[in-house]
Amino acid sequence: MTTAVLHSVVDEALSLSDLPPYILTILSESIKSFYDENTVTAIDDPGIPEITKFLYELDDNKLYSIVSLCYQDKYTHFLLPAENVKLPFRATDIIKLAREKYNLQGKEISDFAMKLKKVSHIFNEIFSSSTRTTRRAVGNDGKEVVLPSVDELERFYKCGRKHRYESLESAAEALSGVNDAYLCSFCNGWHQGKTPTGQSIPQHVQEGRWVTAWRRYHGV
Repeated sequence: MTTAVLHSVVDEALSLSDLPPYILTILSESIKSFYDENTVTAIDDPGIPEITKFLYELDDNKLYSIVSLCYQDKYTHFLLPAENVKLPFRATDIIKLAREKYNLQGKEISDFAMKLKKVSHIFNEIFSSSTRTTRRAVGNDGKEVVLPSVDELERFYKCGRKHRYESLESAAEALSGVNDAYLCSFCNGWHQGKTPTGQSIPQHVQEGRWVTAWRRYHGV
């Protein structure tokens, strides 16, 4: 499924463009090849614990990102070098190809360039918003990491790693950015954080976030 999900996401994104079919075919092939060649490993659902473990075991001092893509309710998790998450769009080459193929002139060239820019923006938005974590691969010094239970990981993510306020007023006074104050069901104190969007998040995705937060906090 790994390749199929990635290719389906590419095809769906390109379907939003009104570029000529010939150009879309070339873009499709080049984009799929780029991500296929730069993917270190990919794991289908429910694979976030496995791919996170893989990342934390790497030890080459390079930056890597975990990107989780969803297509038709099927998630696949990709490990990519952080520098290759963003598509290196070579617009000049595509524009040159289009000029020769369609004999574009003047405003036609600028219009084509704008359409191409929109495609680049779409892909950068998809992969940036789907990036779960970015981490420098420094290994675990040969130590086996023993994770807490799922319940403990959830408690740490939602409560343990956050500052506790005694009252709504004190939490509200300390609010920063777009955070809101909320009552914690674990400690009965107050924390600050982003207001839930109401979007349903798969359990394995939530657990992956809990693990990532715990390992980051403890440096393992």
